[in-house]
Amino acid sequence: MKRHQLYAIIINSALLLSLSPTWCIVSQQKSPIEIKIVSLPESELSKSLAGMVKFIQDGIKITWFKWTEIPDEEKRLAQGSTKDKANAVLSAAFRGAHLAMAPLVCAIAIQGTKIGLKVIKRDILTPKPAILIKKQKPFYGRIDRLRRWWSGIKTQIMIFNTEINDRLIEIEKKTTSLRDLIKNGKDRTYANLLLHSKPGAGKTLFAQILAQKTNMNFLPITAASLLQAGVEGIKYFDEIISMANNSTYGTIIFIDEADALFTDRSRINPDSEHYKVLSHILSIIDGRSDKFMIIAATNHAFIIDPAMGRRFQDRICISLPDSTTRTKLLEYYLSRIFFDEKQTNAPCVIAAKALFTPQLITELTEKTAGLSPSEIADMIETMRNKAELNNRSLIMNDIQSAIDEAIEKQRENIKIIDKSQQ
Repeated sequence: MKRHQLYAIIINSALLLSLSPTWCIVSQQKSPIEIKIVSLPESELSKSLAGMVKFIQDGIKITWFKWTEIPDEEKRLAQGSTKDKANAVLSAAFRGAHLAMAPLVCAIAIQGTKIGLKVIKRDILTPKPAILIKKQKPFYGRIDRLRRWWSGIKTQIMIFNTEINDRLIEIEKKTTSLRDLIKNGKDRTYANLLLHSKPGAGKTLFAQILAQKTNMNFLPITAASLLQAGVEGIKYFDEIISMANNSTYGTIIFIDEADALFTDRSRINPDSEHYKVLSHILSIIDGRSDKFMIIAATNHAFIIDPAMGRRFQDRICISLPDSTTRTKLLEYYLSRIFFDEKQTNAPCVIAAKALFTPQLITELTEKTAGLSPSEIADMIETMRNKAELNNRSLIMNDIQSAIDEAIEKQRENIKIIDKSQQ
């Protein structure tokens, strides 16, 4: 029986119990309700409890049954004019409301206590698995949502290419719809998602924004950490799944660097801990869940185990930022790193605003082709570091040398990736 049904029964029963005697008088019929307090027979077994029983009986009679006794004034009104009879019925209804108050408050208090204890146990007393990545800001349950609200944490800025934005909106709508259908008791399950791209393209950001926009829990882990834990990784993953299954919000389990764990099993020793952990995870996410969705991120989608690959119903390749997106990224990171006086001293802000003209931003957009969002952010940060380390405001040489370093770093990364794929 649901809570609101229980409360409705309590209220309706109390009102009927109070109204029936008065209504019978109004209708000139004998009341069918006769209330008695039955005393327990005194015996050797009950002697020690007799005083307590009488105390409880008197308490019930005073606080409960006195409201079912029809006052003399109400009896007089019930036998009077039509208006008096209506007033008698209203008086009886008022008594019924009082009659319902005590059990209703008790029922609400009991249910509230149960919910409170459940929240305390799940969100406070039960420690979160140590394997969660703290820097990726995991959140779970009401307590974490309250902390985020109190700290003023807002949904992160979303700067992707247009087609990636469109896919994010599509996945968000789909996931929100599935969550609502599941809450309403429909037989639905979440679709798992595989994100793949070059390093730093925004896979983690994509998963974080999706969790925030759908108001689902976000539990980030790395495949490498599961492997480093050895067979303990099985226990850690089971704890994450247990958290997801006990949540009413729905949960996104984000597995970063998935290629480290989800390697093709034909290349792994069946007796190794890696094989055992992978097989265990495969068995858990065999099929879809109505409690959680798995989002895996990888830089090397082509080496993922085929059996694991089939567990992901949706796949998105997050492309590197195009020209329009790079301009937006440059403007965003400049405003956050250089033009914010809380983070940068005033003389440096003035110098930066003078240097970063629209023409320079256009040049930077062209020079940064092929850089990922994280590489663009690092480049702007490097510019500020060069100025601060020399204890002066930003100069054009800082900007140019930071660009050259970013491009050279990109070339080295490409060489490393090419060697790893050979």
